[in-house]
Amino acid sequence: MIKTAAGIITVVILFFGLWYVAVPEDLIVGLIEGSVKSDIFSLKAEDLKKGLLFNFTVERMILMKRNSRDTGEKIPEGNGIPLLVMEGMHNRISPLSLLTLHPELTFKGRLYGGSVLGTVHLTQKASWHMQGSAISLHGIPLLGLFGIQGEGILSGEVKSHEGEGEARFSADHLKLRNTSSDGVILPLDVFHTMRGTLKLGGDIVDIQSLTLNGDGLRARMKGTIRGRLLDSSIEVMIDSSSGQGPLFQAMLSPYQVSPGYFVIPVRTTLKGL
Repeated sequence: MIKTAAGIITVVILFFGLWYVAVPEDLIVGLIEGSVKSDIFSLKAEDLKKGLLFNFTVERMILMKRNSRDTGEKIPEGNGIPLLVMEGMHNRISPLSLLTLHPELTFKGRLYGGSVLGTVHLTQKASWHMQGSAISLHGIPLLGLFGIQGEGILSGEVKSHEGEGEARFSADHLKLRNTSSDGVILPLDVFHTMRGTLKLGGDIVDIQSLTLNGDGLRARMKGTIRGRLLDSSIEVMIDSSSGQGPLFQAMLSPYQVSPGYFVIPVRTTLKGL
């Protein structure tokens, strides 16, 4: 009995020693920031503090734009353009994953009034999966780079493996402001919901499906973002129940293909990316 108890105590001390001595905070920060393998994006972990065995907190985790490849602009290490800011991150490394030399991190935290949770595999072939819900669109820096401003509630998930991934999302209760792109006016204030699927690969984002719905209105966007260049088109379908007046119809008239059906080309350089 005494030998068994001594053995258990030894294992506990060994694990605590491994966590507090052999796993320094700088090493954890390096593993987290290295989990995003991209030439144009980086991840920054601020104010990391170790807690109980294999648990730690990060005050802020920031997804940042690293540089502008097509302009040759270089941003010094540690600086960049913030795209998403997660706060109050609670994290745990699986002890079993350490023993197998494939460290796995689970996390949860806050993102613009909502919640996020997910898993990160901290290996050379980094992969991660994140889900979010009840996230406020207001103030998200990433949307501002696309010229989108307004309010709404966002939920979705993102998966990534070796720099390639997929994002699926939906947004409800939209109250967006109209915007323009190279002289083309985009009437976003008439839409209430949004659904989308994006393919992510290197510096290319493939907009596989992006739909917006309003009263008697539906829009569908497809295209690609390559570096800073957006090349896409938006199909707008209007029926008689939309209640939109002559001004709205006149705004879209240059893009009319047939009654109630419009195709708007959107080809522009995204500011700030």
